[in-house]
Amino acid sequence: ACFELKKELEAKGLRVTVDDRAEKTGYKIREAQLEKIPYMLILGDNEIENKSVSVRSRKNGDMGSMKVDEFVAMAIEEVETKYNEAVAAINLQLQKEAAIKEITEYATSTKAKIDALGSLTESEKATYKDLVDAILSAKTNEINEATQSSQIDALVVSAKEEMDQRLMEAKKA
Repeated sequence: ACFELKKELEAKGLRVTVDDRAEKTGYKIREAQLEKIPYMLILGDNEIENKSVSVRSRKNGDMGSMKVDEFVAMAIEEVETKYNEAVAAINLQLQKEAAIKEITEYATSTKAKIDALGSLTESEKATYKDLVDAILSAKTNEINEATQSSQIDALVVSAKEEMDQRLMEAKKA
């Protein structure tokens, strides 16, 4: 019955290992917990008769008996949720990297425009370029701390606007 259940669960995309050693159930449970196995399914005579499994979760402990389909639905939902969260985190990180690259390039362009201003002394140019670098540094830190895509977009716009302000101030000087 255990190996039949294993095939059924694997067919639904779950990773399964059967512990068919001649050890006591409590010992097997403790070992599985130490190995950080997320779910242990215990299949005894009652479970086979009722077409159910006794479920133990690493997080929640004994979850009682449930139908196999109920467990499969719960496990698949958990896997999908974790997968979606991981994808969202990766996408957010990629957006952060692209935003930082964008404002870094914008800062470089802005500093080149400041350098091209003939009306400023080298000291004044350095001061305005330092201001652009300070904006870049602050916005980079804020982007790295952002937790939502819309925050990142707003920070990029804000960084460009602040750099444009410094350029306009330099042109007026």
